[in-house]
Amino acid sequence: MKVIKGRVQSSLTHGLETNKWFSVPGEPGCYTLSLTLLPKPETKNSSTRVKGKNKKQVLPPQPKDIPMLEEFQGQFLIDALTTFLENNSGKVFEVSEITNGIYGELTASEIREVKNKVLNELSRGHRTGRFTRVPEQIGFYTWNLELLNK
Repeated sequence: MKVIKGRVQSSLTHGLETNKWFSVPGEPGCYTLSLTLLPKPETKNSSTRVKGKNKKQVLPPQPKDIPMLEEFQGQFLIDALTTFLENNSGKVFEVSEITNGIYGELTASEIREVKNKVLNELSRGHRTGRFTRVPEQIGFYTWNLELLNK
């Protein structure tokens, strides 16, 4: 069940990142193909005659697209993480080092933008066996634990 839940969560996250669907505001765990499909919240002063007028499409805020370093351009984030860790096999990295290794130096707002995505994909990569989480060290990852012992 944990594996299925993780896969579903990963798919939902990927769909949000690629704007295939959106999360419903104020409803955790609920998603919609378009925010315009949602009913507008009723207010005390809302008139039934005004409902059909001025329907403007509401666009959700678009996340900034933070480019990865040139060697990772065009890759999905999970593939960039895998490439980075494999190219640096035998070394242990904390999340911020991995983020810098893939995106380069970022501003504080850019770090906020990508941090959750990186953390989600690191967890996914560990769950699927692409790379390894370092035991008893929170937030540290490596390509293969066996290479550390050599």
